Amino acid sequence: MPMQTAKYYTDRKLTESSRKEVKQIIEYVKESMITKIQKVDWLDEETKNYAIEKAMKMKSIIGYPEEFNNPKTLYENYKYLDIEISYPLTLSPLNTYYALIKNGNTLKYHEKFEMQFNYLESNAYYEQNINSMVIPASFLHLPIYSNNEKDYIKYGKLGVVIGHELTHGFDNFGRNYDVNGKKNNWWTDNDDKDFNNLSQCFIDQYNSFSYSINDEKYYVNGTFTLAENIADNSSVNRGYESWKLSMINNTEKTVQHNQNLSGLSDYSLEQLFFIAYGQYYCAKNTEYAQYWSYNVHAPDKARVNLSLQNSEYFAKAFNCPLGSPMNPKNKCLLW
Repeated sequence: MPMQTAKYYTDRKLTESSRKEVKQIIEYVKESMITKIQKVDWLDEETKNYAIEKAMKMKSIIGYPEEFNNPKTLYENYKYLDIEISYPLTLSPLNTYYALIKNGNTLKYHEKFEMQFNYLESNAYYEQNINSMVIPASFLHLPIYSNNEKDYIKYGKLGVVIGHELTHGFDNFGRNYDVNGKKNNWWTDNDDKDFNNLSQCFIDQYNSFSYSINDEKYYVNGTFTLAENIADNSSVNRGYESWKLSMINNTEKTVQHNQNLSGLSDYSLEQLFFIAYGQYYCAKNTEYAQYWSYNVHAPDKARVNLSLQNSEYFAKAFNCPLGSPMNPKNKCLLW
């Protein structure tokens, strides 16, 4: 029974101070996204206002759903479940859901979603049907997050992840859903056309990115990976902007949390933010070629390099000359 197991894990692994900090990071990321939407010149005013409303009303589940903290609620969701022991054990969240339906228990959509999501999986998630992002407690640990890390590292990793999930509400799939998670076209014809034109830049850019596996050369499918690429490119800027927002008050605590790390004084804090971002995706991709042919994400190297090539913040932090590989003259930009 995954919800009970996840609650047991969350109660012991996620402190209230960490939950509070993650909530604050989400608020800064939202503020960054709203500011960005306000400055977008290709959106009609009515679409812009609705996009801002959707960002503001996007819900977040941090660690574990609040409603399941009540033991009575947990009991109500499982009381119709008949458990039969069989080997090997194959009971999954989805099997549990079917068992509940079979026994005549009626669940609301939100409850069905909660039953099917694995809160013990180390993965953040956006659910377009309820306009919510989920940051499980099992995701909030090193190397992704630690309450003791410097802020530029937190935002370079977790802040970027939150920006990624938030942007999924405005990618080529999520944009078709409204503030309540209902499929609804809230775009004008002009905005729809502009969105597709700007998206084509990402498609072309990622189509031209090659990678090698066992000395064989392959290319990213820019159309298939478009939603994730849109989220990646927005996320690095949202993470950076939200980190800067967190320093506005310049309190003693803020200064302490943004001091340079020993042995890394040659790097500026801005550079360390992007280094932390790159470390988050650090991996040796030894998978077979077919893996990337059905993965909706581009290979990690493409996710990092292409997003940074499109980021003015990165170019400024590392003084990349205009026209250099990491600061091309023509950049793809949507959010």
